[in-house]
This record gives sequence, structure tokens and C-alpha cells, in this order.
Amino acid sequence: VWGTHAFPVIDTIDIYGAKGSFTTCKIQGTLAYINLVPIALHYVSLSTYSFVAIRNDFQQKKIAWIEKWMFLAVYTWTLSTAFWLAYSGMFNPSGAMCWIESFPQGCEKSTDVECTRGNAKGLTYNLVVVVGVFSIVVMGATTVMMFSMYIVIRKREMK
Repeated sequence: VWGTHAFPVIDTIDIYGAKGSFTTCKIQGTLAYINLVPIALHYVSLSTYSFVAIRNDFQQKKIAWIEKWMFLAVYTWTLSTAFWLAYSGMFNPSGAMCWIESFPQGCEKSTDVECTRGNAKGLTYNLVVVVGVFSIVVMGATTVMMFSMYIVIRKREMK
């Protein structure tokens, strides 16, 4: 891996360019999480905002209230979960960067290797459930909002 991508990864891992520690890995994982998670949440928020705007004929007084709550919800969720994951020691080397992973990598699948960081045995299952539920909620909410907008617009065009 060229560049600074692997730099924060713990230097005991056999990754070219790794010079970091658990602290640098935690920082990289937290920053990556804070940059990636809001994308999906903003997608739902913008779909909801569009629905409310169309439903209220884009009257600013009727739709302005929702903006602050959307941003507050997105960043409250993102920051609280990011800091909880960092505090819990869940950001560890995962390939050439740091992400949500047990340490040493793969220890949750082995009876010979004890996990020293991360939520060891249940990590994979918990991630599948959390990411799966999160994805279903995001896609479901967005689909419902888009379909609702279609219905509202269709009714207006039929008049």
C-alpha cells in the first residue's frame, strides 16, 4: 500500500508502511466512520426533506423546522456510535487500514488465539445484524419517502 493509508496501522502488523499504534489506529477508524456513516443517513434525511417540501408546496415556513432535526439526528447518531466504538476498542487493523475489527484479526473464529481488543466472539454476528438492519432501514425509509413523493406528485398532476 503506497501513501499514508497504512501509516496509522499498528507497526507490529505485517503491512507495508504501517508505523502506528492502537491510538493512531483508533483515530483513523473513528475519522473513517465519521466520514462514511453520515452518507447513508443524509440520503434518508434528504428524501424525507424532499417529501415534506413537496407535500407542503415548498412553503419555507412549513418545512424549515425539519432541517435542524435532520442534521441533529444524523450527527448525534454518528458521533455517539463513533465514540462508543472508539472507547470500546473496536477500531483495530483490518487489512491496510483501521476499521471495526477484533484484534488480533480473526481471533473470534479461533479457539487457539485470545482476542485482546474488540468485542471478540460476537463481533462478526453483531456487525452483520447491525449493518443489515441499518441498511434495511436506510433503504426502506428512502424507498417509502420516494414512493410517497410519487403518490403526492401523481395526485397533483391528476387534478
